Amino acid sequence: MDLQEVYNRLLFYINKAQGGWYPPEELDRMVDDAQLSYYDDCYVKYGTGERLTDALANFKKKVAFTTDANGLITTPDDYMNLISITPEVGGVPRSCPLVNEDEITYRRNSQIIPNTTSNPFGEIVADWNFQLYPKVQQSGTLSYYGRPVAPKFNYTIVSGRIIIYNQGLSTQLGWPDNEIKPLLMWTLQSIGINLSEQDIQNFGEVKTQQNLLSTIKT
Repeated sequence: MDLQEVYNRLLFYINKAQGGWYPPEELDRMVDDAQLSYYDDCYVKYGTGERLTDALANFKKKVAFTTDANGLITTPDDYMNLISITPEVGGVPRSCPLVNEDEITYRRNSQIIPNTTSNPFGEIVADWNFQLYPKVQQSGTLSYYGRPVAPKFNYTIVSGRIIIYNQGLSTQLGWPDNEIKPLLMWTLQSIGINLSEQDIQNFGEVKTQQNLLSTIKT
């Protein structure tokens, strides 16, 4: 859904409930804060189930990694949550479970599952990076959920008060269209407006065609 439509929906309910208006820069901030909270809610509530997969599908990423000489993976700047770490040996992907700190000594000395590059494991360390064992250079694929990109409503002002939206230079939300309604609800709740999903659904039936973002309010 285009950012202009999302913000017009927000302003419609804000105006209806509070008689208020927010400039695009404030809407950018509000929506970004809300989407990070909604992301966390989805991740915690739905765990590894299908609902999580559907809700956060657009934020799944896969990147090739090569650790440093001691087996450390430095995660990308947009890293949010891990899906999997898959080192490769001779082009063959290997399972790499993460273990708790108190298990590391046992796993490194295990006679049952010798700790080799064919049987790697890892732990999460500072700054959300990952230490792989054995502590040697390893390569493979890191799968993770990336941070939802912060929205940016780009515009110019004409005649001192008319807002002209620039879609091409704006940064759109990364959420699928069916996640926009709950995201709207989270955003509205952050400023004290509590609406049900049915209220959001009714938007299309009761809203006017007025572009609430078109004019700077004084």
